[in-house]
Amino acid sequence: MRTSKITTALAVAALVVAVLGTTPLGHAAGSVLPRGSVGTPQLKRNAVTGTKVLNGTLTAADFKAGSLAAATATVPAARVTRGSSNQTVANNSLTYVTFDTETFDTAGLFDPGAQGLKAPVAGLYLVTGSVRWKANDNGTRFTAFQIDGGPYIAPDWRNATVGGASTDQEISSLIALQANQVVRLRVYQTSGAPLDLLWRGDPDSNAQAPTLTMHRIGPA
Repeated sequence: MRTSKITTALAVAALVVAVLGTTPLGHAAGSVLPRGSVGTPQLKRNAVTGTKVLNGTLTAADFKAGSLAAATATVPAARVTRGSSNQTVANNSLTYVTFDTETFDTAGLFDPGAQGLKAPVAGLYLVTGSVRWKANDNGTRFTAFQIDGGPYIAPDWRNATVGGASTDQEISSLIALQANQVVRLRVYQTSGAPLDLLWRGDPDSNAQAPTLTMHRIGPA
């Protein structure tokens, strides 16, 4: 009789294991735990890492206030100018404006070798440029942007200001740029002789100087 009871008990135990498996709390393998049954006290410290969390399942609402550091992104922007001397532009000769002073540069846009502003990332950029020509009544003046030797952008042609006044030109444009493309400022004049672009310290400049600015405003 005793042997029969032991045999019966073993058979029942084997049946329970076969049906429920050996998981704790009597849950069958692959079963879903009741909502809220596992909390912080049941988890070992540092047991849950990023590799164990499904992408998109956590939002800011799932974190304690102040536990996430605020993200800051640097907006690419720069302004360069000419801060040391006038630049002489030959008659009837397309010339790139050269710059030697950064007013600001948040992301390394200024490329001294190329004498222009380089886009660190692709996007839509607001670009502005300005020059002040030394007084000369003759001929025309031209200013435009150029990207890596491509077509002129925002070209401005105008007759020289007469009466002994300087000629000013200001241009701007929204330009879609790829990463590492360089924007430069190009000028041209037909006064019949070499003519200066005035820098800030020239007595006739009225504190104006050639400038080039670029500011990323968003994706293209």
